[in-house]
Amino acid sequence: MADIQQDLLPWSPPEALLAALARIPKGTLGDYREALVPLVKHDDDDVREQAVRHLFVHLCDDERHEDVVRLLRADRSRNVRRAAAYGVMASSTVTTRAKDTTLLASVALDESEEELVRSAAYDSLLFLCGRADGVQHAKPLSLNEYMDYNWVRTKL
Repeated sequence: MADIQQDLLPWSPPEALLAALARIPKGTLGDYREALVPLVKHDDDDVREQAVRHLFVHLCDDERHEDVVRLLRADRSRNVRRAAAYGVMASSTVTTRAKDTTLLASVALDESEEELVRSAAYDSLLFLCGRADGVQHAKPLSLNEYMDYNWVRTKL
């Protein structure tokens, strides 16, 4: 554990950080929570994406929920925004649920957003609203082919 903790220092090279993130055993991810926090603001897009996945998607860190909301709204990397969409859903609480639902619906409907991010927001919205049966595991070529636009608009 100490070796991984040492490699998770924010000033480590991105390659070392990514290798350390990949070495974290799933059952011990919670032990690395505090080391993951600064990595969601790291300069490297891939490091940020993996930190978001670990901290928000896997650990469902609701204490820092506003951070993942900010990442979904404004991160420069589409892969980070995609991970953040799932992170918003996974770290949503009773208190944030209404705002999270509205945010995910607005991202899913935003035609200026990348389809990869819109699709993640739509899937997250389905899960958050108890409609996981609507998630397309083998997605067609276009989001327009499977998104229920009328239902999503009711969530705004």
